[in-house]
Amino acid sequence: LLGVALGTMGLVLSAGLYHLAFRISAPDRAEYPLIFQVVAYSTAPALLCIVPVAGGLAGTVWSLACSLIGCRYALRLSWGRVVATLVSLYGLLVVFALLLVKLAMAFNAISL
Repeated sequence: LLGVALGTMGLVLSAGLYHLAFRISAPDRAEYPLIFQVVAYSTAPALLCIVPVAGGLAGTVWSLACSLIGCRYALRLSWGRVVATLVSLYGLLVVFALLLVKLAMAFNAISL
């Protein structure tokens, strides 16, 4: 039950980040319910993670592709705008994750 609750919260958070990114790049087309639906459907290939060895990688790549294609057709945007929006969103998320890792390593060094 906890896994379902955490998965739902992750889905709402992901859809919120997508909505914010598309609200900046295409404010007239970004509708939260539509983006939530695209994100929800695009997480389905993540079930491939139960396949040993390459399942996690295949599921991740397929999920990203479904997300890209779903946003393109649901929001009726050009490929360039969708790719630019999602690349910038994921780039910011990677930078934020790296900063969190650096902060955690610095905090761990202080507490030793």
